[in-house]
Amino acid sequence: MNLHMPLKELLESIHGRLLQGNTGPILESLNFDSRTLQRDQFFWALNGERADGHTYLEPALRAGAAGFVVEKEILPRSVQERPEIPVILVRNTLRALQDLAAYRRTRYDVAVAAVTGSNGKTTTKEMLASILRQKEETLASPGNLNSQIGLPLALLELKEGHRACVLELGASEEGNIRRLAEIARPRYGVITNIGHAHIEFFGSLEKTARAKWELIESLPESGHAVLPADDPFLSRLIPQAPCPVTLFGEGPGEGVRARDIREDEGLRFTFELGPERFPVRLRALGRFNILNALAAGACAWRMGWEPETIQRGLEAFVPVPMRMAVFAHPSGAILVNDAYNANPDSMKASLESFYRHFKDRQRVAVLGSMLELGKESQRLHEELGAFLRDMPELDVHLVGEESRPVEEGAKRAGVKNIPCYHPTIDALKTALLSRLGPEVAILFKASRGLRLENVINDLERTV
Repeated sequence: MNLHMPLKELLESIHGRLLQGNTGPILESLNFDSRTLQRDQFFWALNGERADGHTYLEPALRAGAAGFVVEKEILPRSVQERPEIPVILVRNTLRALQDLAAYRRTRYDVAVAAVTGSNGKTTTKEMLASILRQKEETLASPGNLNSQIGLPLALLELKEGHRACVLELGASEEGNIRRLAEIARPRYGVITNIGHAHIEFFGSLEKTARAKWELIESLPESGHAVLPADDPFLSRLIPQAPCPVTLFGEGPGEGVRARDIREDEGLRFTFELGPERFPVRLRALGRFNILNALAAGACAWRMGWEPETIQRGLEAFVPVPMRMAVFAHPSGAILVNDAYNANPDSMKASLESFYRHFKDRQRVAVLGSMLELGKESQRLHEELGAFLRDMPELDVHLVGEESRPVEEGAKRAGVKNIPCYHPTIDALKTALLSRLGPEVAILFKASRGLRLENVINDLERTV
């Protein structure tokens, strides 16, 4: 990031007080990790659950920090002995980071679209960014920087020349998205879907929908909301929308929908956008990605982009890493990496797409624990086991303690190929090595905590 902000302006934007130093220096960039701090960056001492940045002031000083933003007035002696280095005191360093991002947002006249939902946020954001970049210089939040820290960092990348901005908004509790929307001030809002992701935090799908709806509540009257047509929880909230709403889906009555769907080398379908019809070919697997494309296209349409630009942008979209990414193993086996994250809805969608697409190969699925399901974990894992009943030619390998009930659910549902549980990652890898060959396709799907990509990397190094 290149902020180039005088300290006087910084102090005003974050409501800070100068403890030492003067307002002469310029804030060019900031960092809150002393291990990666570069000389002349300001060290932002975030006080988090896992670590308190104030304990790393001395390492940051040794790394060449140009200044500090802190919320604790007591400083290490080594910092006090350098009175020329600015130290800014704020009430809360996280809030100050957010205030700085909100201030920077006001300095640029950009069309901001925000995307949230239980599944598909990152892919939809990247699809929308691909469309917008066909005509305008566009900032998209990198990766999945969608948190109370990540989104402000993404916004700090705004610069002259940007005409559009696409941001991903995540939440782990009520009020998170409302705060992120206050910072980003989007005019366009997309909710991809409502599902079981993070239900441990929200407690129910209705509460999850309410949390995501905070994005729509934040939109101005001149804005536009893009919502899935068939979601029962969001349907109840649509009359409360402060702005016009566009619905997307596969139903025949929707204004934005897909028809003539074919799954071959990627996905092909006809995009119906109001009265317009045009073919789209996506370089992505998974039928669920069609809904992501509909959401992105609908938002771009409401932002003023023409159908031909939407078509060009969707076909230029490059799949996001670890989301149904396909690799050829030296043995000839196909490895499908969808291991970025998992919840019951995304797990079932990935299994269905994988099972349909690779029907000419022996199909193997490596399924790991679905985390953050709270008290529903046992039941939802058992339901996943029962779901396998409709995939009689699928061999399933389980890993992760929470995934054990999948085996139990499969047995209870009468699944013929009972999943095999592996107590360790090494045991899993040993089992998979014996399956590698040109006639096999293997899907990897689990919550991020299991790091299944490491298994894929190990297998790719094995011939």
